[in-house]
Amino acid sequence: LPLAAGILAPFGFLLSPAIGALFMSLSTVIVAINAQTMRRMQFSES
Repeated sequence: LPLAAGILAPFGFLLSPAIGALFMSLSTVIVAINAQTMRRMQFSES
């Protein structure tokens, strides 16, 4: 996500908007998968 926000721009590393959008979409998919995984887990109270 920091790459998509342009954190490396001062060092001359720029992403095209399409690649930034792809990274942000991938991040959203990963968060959704993690949420579904955690929803299915059984947590024990310790």
